[in-house]
Amino acid sequence: MKKKLATLTAPFICLDGMNEKGVSIAVLTLDSEPLHQNTGKPVIGTTLVIRLILDRAATTEEAVELLNQYDMFATSGRDRPSEKLG
Repeated sequence: MKKKLATLTAPFICLDGMNEKGVSIAVLTLDSEPLHQNTGKPVIGTTLVIRLILDRAATTEEAVELLNQYDMFATSGRDRPSEKLG
């Protein structure tokens, strides 16, 4: 069961990638203050946003448009908006 779960979730826990259109994305963690976005947009973690970009963006402009639709947080939990996620 653990192997099956790992296989099913693997596409959603990537930290970098490039799609068939040549759009690439990666996580870069810096030693900085956590960012707490709270604009009322839907909340999305970094690992899921990578999957979103790779699946839906054909250009950098499309990727930025997608990113602007969400409040993001580091999936690692560093700046997780606990008040939004319950």
